[in-house]
Amino acid sequence: MTHLKPLASAIALATTALFASAAHADDQTLDFGVPAWPGITVKTAIAEQLLNPLGYETSTQEIGLQVIYQGIESGDIDAFLGAWLPAQREMFDPRKESGVLIDVANNVDGAQMTLAVPEYLHESGIQSFADLDENRDQFDGKIYGFGAGSAASEILHNAIDNDTWGLGDWQVVDTSEVGMLSAARDAISGKNRLSGSAGRPTG
Repeated sequence: MTHLKPLASAIALATTALFASAAHADDQTLDFGVPAWPGITVKTAIAEQLLNPLGYETSTQEIGLQVIYQGIESGDIDAFLGAWLPAQREMFDPRKESGVLIDVANNVDGAQMTLAVPEYLHESGIQSFADLDENRDQFDGKIYGFGAGSAASEILHNAIDNDTWGLGDWQVVDTSEVGMLSAARDAISGKNRLSGSAGRPTG
């Protein structure tokens, strides 16, 4: 069985649980914002199972990351269990400083955001971000991300804009996490070349 292998360069992250401040809560239902990330979906489902027997009414809204932060500000979202820091600082910090949200606790420490390639490519010598551009033709100059507006997508777009690791002429293909993993599965089954965003752990 072939697995995805992370590349050497990575960004250290922590995943934080946050709540909207009481002043922004608009009703008695605890509304969770949930992006299309399986790890956050599972965490949110567990939180709901713990809260419901205690008498809390909960609901989930499956929406994009930027919409979640906007919802926290407007009072439409009360809780979010997937604030990856420091990757989401631009959305997180101003709202924390203004009192819109409360940083409750880290629920994952020592996570990493990086790129991953199939194991057979890693074994062939593609083991760092710097190795990608040397093998650009094998990847068709594309990196698969998991969601426009996500922290991973923003980091990748910034790397391309700044020609970091020689990626200036590469393209980010923004898709969902499910879509990215599907592309990875198809590439692995055909021994094709693919590079995609990855987290360790992802949720």
